[in-house]
Amino acid sequence: MEEQVIEHFHRSIQAKMAVGEQLAPTVATAAKSLSETFLNGGKLWIAGFGASQHLAAHIHYCLSHGLNFERPTLPVLLLNDTPGPFVNPDRLDGQIYSRQLNALADSGDVLLVVSPGDNPEPLTQAITAAHSRNATSIVLTGPGDSLLTTQLNANDIELSSGANNQLRNQEIQLLIIFCLCELIEQQFFGGSAP
Repeated sequence: MEEQVIEHFHRSIQAKMAVGEQLAPTVATAAKSLSETFLNGGKLWIAGFGASQHLAAHIHYCLSHGLNFERPTLPVLLLNDTPGPFVNPDRLDGQIYSRQLNALADSGDVLLVVSPGDNPEPLTQAITAAHSRNATSIVLTGPGDSLLTTQLNANDIELSSGANNQLRNQEIQLLIIFCLCELIEQQFFGGSAP
């Protein structure tokens, strides 16, 4: 069992090393885009689906409360996929996020999507809604997100994990999230890594 644990660590390190240099410029561009959005009075909308919901909640928490130190909250909103007790489950469809964006997003906002890597319809619909509101999208994709990526336009940013499985995909996406949050904190508050 100990050898299996060591092998898990090695595979994780190898997967991150394989995409690190390739992703670095795009992650830096995404952080700069988000910083400019906040400077211009825009908001960041965050959506995750399925296994990626916890990652979306994590980036929301880090940007709301601080990653490395306590600081003022940035204008970030986590899109909710919990309909509440009074909603008929038969009425839920792929537009659970897009409805919120169509009602509340403004031109100049950014939608950050964290996908588990299986083209979830609510995320593709959210990207379409963001475009209809003149908002750009930053999309963390995984294996099997070919339909999701066809929704992107020239102003959007794709951050692909390059991983072939769910576990590696989520590990790399979490590291991307930490990088984005840290770069934004440095930009706004002069913070540095611990």
